[in-house]
Amino acid sequence: MCRIAGLINLPGDIQVMTDSQYRGGPDGSGIWQQNNVRLGHRRLSIIDLTDAGNQPMVDSENGRVIVFNGEIYNFLSLKEELLAKGAIFHSHTDTEVILKAFQYWGTDAFPRLRGMYAFAIYDQNTQEIWAARDPAGIKPFYYFYSVTKGFAFASEVRAFKSIWPDHPDNTDWPVYLLAFGHIPAPYTILNQIFELGPGHFLNYNIQTGQLKKSSFHQYQLIPQYYSRNQIVEAIHEKVTDAVKSHLISDAPLGTFLSGGIDSSLLSILVKVTGIQNPSLLAVRFKETAFSEAPFQDLIAKKLQCHLETRTITKNDFYDDIEDILNAYDQPSVDGINTYFISKAAKEMRVKVMISGIGADELLGGYYNPNRFKTLLRLKKLPHSWLKYAEKIPEKRISRISYFALNSSAGDYLAYRGIYSPGIIARILDMPENQVVQILSQPYALPEGPPPSDNELFTYLDFNYYLKNQLLKDTDVMSMWHGIEVRVPFLDQDLVQFCMGIDPYLRFDPLRPKKLLIDAFKDQLPIEIWQRPKQGFVFPFQIWLGKHYELINEHISLHSNPYVKNLIGSYLKGNLHWSRIWSLFLLKEISMR
Repeated sequence: MCRIAGLINLPGDIQVMTDSQYRGGPDGSGIWQQNNVRLGHRRLSIIDLTDAGNQPMVDSENGRVIVFNGEIYNFLSLKEELLAKGAIFHSHTDTEVILKAFQYWGTDAFPRLRGMYAFAIYDQNTQEIWAARDPAGIKPFYYFYSVTKGFAFASEVRAFKSIWPDHPDNTDWPVYLLAFGHIPAPYTILNQIFELGPGHFLNYNIQTGQLKKSSFHQYQLIPQYYSRNQIVEAIHEKVTDAVKSHLISDAPLGTFLSGGIDSSLLSILVKVTGIQNPSLLAVRFKETAFSEAPFQDLIAKKLQCHLETRTITKNDFYDDIEDILNAYDQPSVDGINTYFISKAAKEMRVKVMISGIGADELLGGYYNPNRFKTLLRLKKLPHSWLKYAEKIPEKRISRISYFALNSSAGDYLAYRGIYSPGIIARILDMPENQVVQILSQPYALPEGPPPSDNELFTYLDFNYYLKNQLLKDTDVMSMWHGIEVRVPFLDQDLVQFCMGIDPYLRFDPLRPKKLLIDAFKDQLPIEIWQRPKQGFVFPFQIWLGKHYELINEHISLHSNPYVKNLIGSYLKGNLHWSRIWSLFLLKEISMR
């Protein structure tokens, strides 16, 4: 797990660009340069902790150079195949396996990689850059391209600003933040800096200046016909296999235990499949309504493992708020919880943490049939009625006006949007039709058959909420503390299988993630899977509401009277904390 950077035919100091990402690679750095090609790497040592794992790594046989961020969990089996073909290895790293796989299989190697990754390979012979990103979009890859200027890439958007301080902002980002609560792919907060899509690779030809992008793996909703018993058995097998594969590490590894189904199951499987005494980390709060301590203790007792606990208070939040803001690579209303979890993991000297991210989006953790049916009915209202919903103060009603966009983004925002277009226009003091035009731009979604009504909102959660918010925030906040977070529920084989389950079997109207529960009912304590769903939520509503000074000092600097009305509404308890936090970020990021 690392941070990478590259400059080809462009001005800038590659060392500065690389070191701007040092928090994600505290164990070392490396630079490789040849004429107009410069590659940089910051290392977080996880596999092969020796100097043989240093990057940029050069293949002595053909001169190809790689910078790689991530982990390839099946690298040992791929290595066996490559050895049989005559490949010669000089390290025990998965990085070298990627290089050799590309040598023998070319771009056909990419779909064979099982893991989380973003990498770039420079071929000195053909004068080409090849870059690829994992199918789930776990690891980030941002790039700048101009046919007349050159090509640059990095793991963080801040890297571009470090070498080009005058590079213009993307003027649309405030609209994105206030609508989505994040910056949706392929866009970023910087103009002409884009995100490579999950399951895509690109080729940049240095001599011609041409860039081509292609898809090598997209998850598609193509139903496969299995019986329910077959599905349950397959989920048991694939989840267990995914966890086992994710335990490859030469650095200390642990699990985050929230006390819910996903983290409890992963903690159990980590011990069952390979680690006798896994490190367990639990975050707790003084606010009892948010505590999951009894369930955390239950799993620790079942596994007979020591449970490391950290109690996080509102004072911790305010003490760290400046560092939290610095950690944000791009603004998002999420991520603060991962910041504190990762900080605690670093304190307990664990480098790799196993997380349950992806289970909810994959197996219906948020599935709410009554709510979804209501939304689908509202979606069919006449366009004029949808637009009129904008005028209704209640958030759940006003945001259905997003259905008028008649797009996947509109469907998602009608379901999860922060502010409706009219309110965004008033906050930013701009015409509403301009807001609508910005939100009508194309966003990165997989190719393939469209989702059925029964799986529409879970599909949108997977492709917008998970990929653009949860995974991005998890990556940047964990790497800020030098922690690698692994997500077994997004294992390629498991995701592809679940995408093929008939939605009427995949989602249970009475119990979220019923298939996962049934697959592991003999291992999960009944107290865990029978309890009502409780998301891992920090008590921000309480913390922010009791700290008027923060709101007054930062957000009230807005001269806009409508913003002041929103602040007043929040202080009266009539506005969700995420809506006020988005205003806070809007002000803070704009002042950078």
